[in-house]
This record gives sequence, structure tokens and C-alpha cells, in this order.
Amino acid sequence: RPVQMAAACCRNITLRQRFGDIGDIMSAAGCSFSDALAQRLHSRDQKSMILELMHTGELAGTSDEAAERIANLCREEAETILTRVAVLLPTLLYLCLAVYLGFKIITFYSQLLAPVRELLE
Repeated sequence: RPVQMAAACCRNITLRQRFGDIGDIMSAAGCSFSDALAQRLHSRDQKSMILELMHTGELAGTSDEAAERIANLCREEAETILTRVAVLLPTLLYLCLAVYLGFKIITFYSQLLAPVRELLE
């Protein structure tokens, strides 16, 4: 089956096993790819439109176009996540650096002013 061949070509072990399982479900139950995919759905896939797009593509006979749309959708989602990380990570690092420097400055001045406090007491 094409799904088994595609699974064998996948370099990611987790995806290879997942698509291998989907191919096994398709062979055993004689169901379509989208039906087998629905049985092996991840929690993050439940929020996305992957299953609906694949099912619609199978019904319309345009699975290739549906797969291309899914690939574009996944690429856009990945780009969005990477953009958010690229914005948040430097801000978080600067905040950590500011807290560290503030701690060091306070420590320095507290040690510098300790003898003055002792004289005042």
C-alpha cells in the first residue's frame, strides 16, 4: 500500500510508526485514509483542520490537492509558532539579564554601605 511505502520513507521514527499504524488500520478495516487517521488522531490534531481537509479531498477525488493544502497549513502554523518564539525569547532573556544585573547591583551597594550602617548603629 502507498501509506506503508510513505511510512518507510519517513525519517522521523514517530511519524513512521504512526503512518505504519494507519496503513495497518486501512488494511485490516478496509477503510479510507481519513477514517484510519481519525482512529489515530493526536490531541493537537483535534484542533486543526487536517482531518476535515483530508476527508473532503477523498470525497472530491482530490487527495493530492488536499494534502498540499494540509502541508501549507502546517507550514503556516509552524511559521507562526516560530515567529512567536522569536519575539518572546529575546524579551525573556533580556528580562532575566535585567533581574540578574539588578540583583548584582543591589548586592554590591549593600556590601559597600554595610560599614556605614555599622557606624550609624
